[in-house]
Amino acid sequence: MVKYIIYMLVAFLIIDHVWTHYGPKIINAIASDLMGKETKVVEEDSERKSVLDNGIERLNHLKEKFIRR
Repeated sequence: MVKYIIYMLVAFLIIDHVWTHYGPKIINAIASDLMGKETKVVEEDSERKSVLDNGIERLNHLKEKFIRR
């Protein structure tokens, strides 16, 4: 049971990361293909971070904090 919960958490992290970074590109590409011309439906935000990005950033911050001590 625990194994499946871990699989679900890992799947959520991967889906969130891919959606955050590639979701707007995918949506705009599909909309452009359906319209037959270049269409921008969703604005791409380069500063958006996924849960995984935030976690890695926090781990790096903690690592730097412990190295200074």
